[in-house]
Amino acid sequence: STYTIAWNNVVAGKYSITAKATDNIGAVTNSDPVTIIVKQNQTITLVKGWNLISTNIYPSDSNIATIFSNLDVIEIKTMEEYWRKDQNNIFNTLKNIESGKGYLIKMNSNGILNLVGMPMENQNIDYSGKSGWQLIGSPYQSITPFSTYLNKANCSKIKNFEGFWIPEGTTNSINNFEPGKGYFKE
Repeated sequence: STYTIAWNNVVAGKYSITAKATDNIGAVTNSDPVTIIVKQNQTITLVKGWNLISTNIYPSDSNIATIFSNLDVIEIKTMEEYWRKDQNNIFNTLKNIESGKGYLIKMNSNGILNLVGMPMENQNIDYSGKSGWQLIGSPYQSITPFSTYLNKANCSKIKNFEGFWIPEGTTNSINNFEPGKGYFKE
């Protein structure tokens, strides 16, 4: 208990740590493991009007009222659900933000969304689901090419407010999943 260690620049995640003590005659004792959780921050800039976003961390509280409590949000939508400020909560079908999914957010003024939580593990997501347009997010911790997971078999087009991507296209104006951004996929 009289010893400490500084552990700097640790990647977010869950760790189990033990201490090993050796005395002057070579006897060794290991401590019981201690679990340490290192959380990650995600900051998303929101502009007045419509924003297309996603999150790549699991916040400790994913409730919309909590996450957006300090922001001037008018409305949040997915393809199936919505949440509207000052509407009777019984009519708001969207209650929580899910990591890795895409959301349309309408802001009354500029703001910054600050989230703290555990990072999503990069996983092989099945993008071949529903037909027609879908709203998808970027679950990845770094910029990831669309072509890593999408091709002509599971996607005909990706678009957002900045441009579009077509598998094997020659005039694509966007090419990557970017943390914090959302996309429409067909």
